[in-house]
Amino acid sequence: SRSTLTFTKVGGTIIAERILDVALLIVLLGASALASFHGAIPPELVPATEVGLVVILLAVAGIVVLARLDTRIRRQVPIRLVRAYDNVREGTVGAFGAYPWLVGLSLFTWLGEVGRLYFVTLALGYSLSPNPLTNLVEVAFVAFAAAMLSAVPLTPGGLGFVDGGMVGALTLLNPSPDAASAISSIWILDRSISFGSLIVGGLIVYVASHRHHT
Repeated sequence: SRSTLTFTKVGGTIIAERILDVALLIVLLGASALASFHGAIPPELVPATEVGLVVILLAVAGIVVLARLDTRIRRQVPIRLVRAYDNVREGTVGAFGAYPWLVGLSLFTWLGEVGRLYFVTLALGYSLSPNPLTNLVEVAFVAFAAAMLSAVPLTPGGLGFVDGGMVGALTLLNPSPDAASAISSIWILDRSISFGSLIVGGLIVYVASHRHHT
């Protein structure tokens, strides 16, 4: 049916965009970690970084194989699933034709995460570093670390994973016991804004969509 074809094509596009999204995030996280920790990635981040890179490489390799061996793969697909396969392939492989636009949107999204966390720390009067540029880079590292965990779709909005990652990243940058209270305040306020905006934004979209179809 038309809805099935649309669903499979959209699903393929989402897969491609997610791969590109997470790949860019890994680069941003690695760069901000190197800058924050003077050229050395903390041992705590090495396993997660390696796993992320392996997953991205395997995903990209899978898409390349899908693009290069399309004819051979298509012959092995049952006839009743050929149309669905064609749509998945078109959505997955075809989405990369617009990669400059997708990279721009992804970068804008992740920088938005940095901006939110930066203004939260500013509002609470907390600074990770007395140097403004270093402070911004370290805030970016925390935001990217939290965003990386939110990319794992195990809980809604990364609930639990992101919280632990954010507190852990802030503690890595400032392990002083005196900073514990400030770190807790940053975590609570930032996550409240994050979830609050999702709920309000989602409600607005739902109401607008409902009115459009009635």
